[in-house]
Amino acid sequence: MLSRTLLVTCFEPFGGSARNASLEAVSRLPDTIGPWRLEKRQLPVRWNDAGAQLEEFLRDLRPAALLCTGQAGPEPVARIERLGVNLAEGTDNAGCARHEEPLLPGGPDALFSTLPCAAMLRRLTAEGVSARFSFHAGLYLCNCVLYTALSLS
Repeated sequence: MLSRTLLVTCFEPFGGSARNASLEAVSRLPDTIGPWRLEKRQLPVRWNDAGAQLEEFLRDLRPAALLCTGQAGPEPVARIERLGVNLAEGTDNAGCARHEEPLLPGGPDALFSTLPCAAMLRRLTAEGVSARFSFHAGLYLCNCVLYTALSLS
């Protein structure tokens, strides 16, 4: 019997693209890994909805763990984000622009990931996956979701 739920999130396509690498990667994951049941969910690329949608998934599923995925440029490498910053920059799929705005007014400037990042990097590279640390998730929606998740824990 499966005893744990892992919520894995990805994003819809954005910026006029018809595809998103995170959506494609998450859709290829199995439904179970060992004792883990994977709940795969797509997040919108909209400032006003992504964090709220994540909170709803967390409330409804009550997962034991959360893994957020995203797409960052054309670099063919898995990046393990270590830091979410309290800052938003960019225009989303709905045309909503944010420029140097805090994600959580009055919140900490940055929050560190609670995942075992070093162990994850070692495992990925041992499996032959091109991977590296990324010390923050930029300022777009990946960062918004990471910062939101960390602020809820």
